[in-house]
Amino acid sequence: MSKLQFSTWLAFIALAAIFFRLAPGPKCIDDAYITFRYARNLADGYGLVYNRGEAVYGTTSPLWAIVLALAHIVTGVGYIRLAWFLNALFGGVICLFLGIAARRLTGSSLIALASAGLVACSSMGVLASISGMETPLYLAAITAAYYCYLYDRPALAGLASGVAALTRIDGALLPCLLLAGLLSQRAWRGLLGFITMFLLTVLPWVIYAQRFYGTIIPHTAIAKWHVYFLAPGEAFKVIVRYLIGLINPDTNSLQRLLGVAPISNFAGIACLVGLILVGMIELLANKPTAWPILAHPVLIAGGLGLANPLIFFWYLVPIEPITVVCALTGATLLIHGAAYLLVQLHGEKPDVKQGSVVRLAGTVAAAILFIMITARDANSLIRPVNGHLGVAPPGVWLSRERKYRDLARLLDPRLHPNDTLCATEIGMLGYYCPVRILDSVGLVSPQCDRFYPTSHRYLNPASDYAVPPQLIKALRPTFFVSFDTFISNGVLRDRWFLSHYRLIGQIGGGPFGSQYLDVFERADVLARRDDQPLAVSRLEKSTRTMY
Repeated sequence: MSKLQFSTWLAFIALAAIFFRLAPGPKCIDDAYITFRYARNLADGYGLVYNRGEAVYGTTSPLWAIVLALAHIVTGVGYIRLAWFLNALFGGVICLFLGIAARRLTGSSLIALASAGLVACSSMGVLASISGMETPLYLAAITAAYYCYLYDRPALAGLASGVAALTRIDGALLPCLLLAGLLSQRAWRGLLGFITMFLLTVLPWVIYAQRFYGTIIPHTAIAKWHVYFLAPGEAFKVIVRYLIGLINPDTNSLQRLLGVAPISNFAGIACLVGLILVGMIELLANKPTAWPILAHPVLIAGGLGLANPLIFFWYLVPIEPITVVCALTGATLLIHGAAYLLVQLHGEKPDVKQGSVVRLAGTVAAAILFIMITARDANSLIRPVNGHLGVAPPGVWLSRERKYRDLARLLDPRLHPNDTLCATEIGMLGYYCPVRILDSVGLVSPQCDRFYPTSHRYLNPASDYAVPPQLIKALRPTFFVSFDTFISNGVLRDRWFLSHYRLIGQIGGGPFGSQYLDVFERADVLARRDDQPLAVSRLEKSTRTMY
């Protein structure tokens, strides 16, 4: 395939990736609104903070917040639509860099295009894009670093890996690997250029974060470490379920990722892992200097599995590109081997001409297989949406976000500038409620750290988190919002809380095995007001109940 043909097909795939990410529209999840509030405060002149006047490094992606703030200042477009549009563009960039890098890595235009095509149609990739999270920017920086490293542009690789490190704290793994790769090659000039560009990219933020926040480590990483109760090996289970999603896109949903997969899926995982290993060995044999790139997804998955944190789906999306390249390489190698074996079974020893024919036949068979896989993934995105044929990945599940949005609208008339709203999930509530937010998990509220780890007796069997009653008693927020699963065995059984807070509303149904999203107000504040419950008439038409 000529360079022009390859470029044309790759451009088409990149445009398809952008289409698949724009067509569903923005479907931002609750976590994305934390970064949106940081960006809004920055654009409004209050600094990169969540609560005005409180310098807490509580965003996992400072660069994404800065990008959104700058884009809003320039265009005036809202943060939700900015995140949706920019993420779609980054999706196209990911496919471009991955296709070019995979061609250099594998030496095959077919595998390169197939890899880019699968990533373009990945339902998890699309879900991460429309969710409003920083994942597409992060993955664009990672694939750009792959490209620069493989094409012997170490200075630009340092710049790209610096962007990855600023986008997510775990992005610091990539520059370490690329640095080790350059050291193993003894490419001293390239090493100097890499280090220089990386430091020029990262050092300004490090200095700013240390002076403004007093730390360069996001407080979110510290808070999540000791808040959640996770069974041993839980992270590995999530990784396995993610691999199931690569085999069967229909399982790429938040609901099904929590369920038990059929035995056939585990057989598929065994085949997938085998193909990945075969492909990785083949790529290492053909291009030994590429070991940092091949090791990157392995270390991400292995590190998360061993650390056993609470894993969200967007943590694993970065392992997909190179995993796909390795799997397709392994499949192509096995198809070629099977073709040679068939020829030899007929008692013939392939000569040079026959070998070319066999390789061509194997490549064509692999191409048909890759096209079928890509078509299947694309088909999983094009499906009925609200009664009409539309584009949406499996797993678009926003009932929780809608409940928080409804609740924010109902609370708005009751809020005063000096109020404090404490919640177990602060994304959408914090974005729509213009008051000080207290995060019971502690992501943006370091004052909550002293209450964790909490006692297991507060934990509901259906949940991995519980709000300690002592936190509410000590910090005394004006409002407290939580799904009942997080408070059923602790806060709701605490005598002090029941005597000092009043239930003013509930929204029926919810995730995590919850029956209600509960809304409490401090009794002394409620007594000074009209003592009215949240208005039923203001609820949008649904099954929600307020009283």
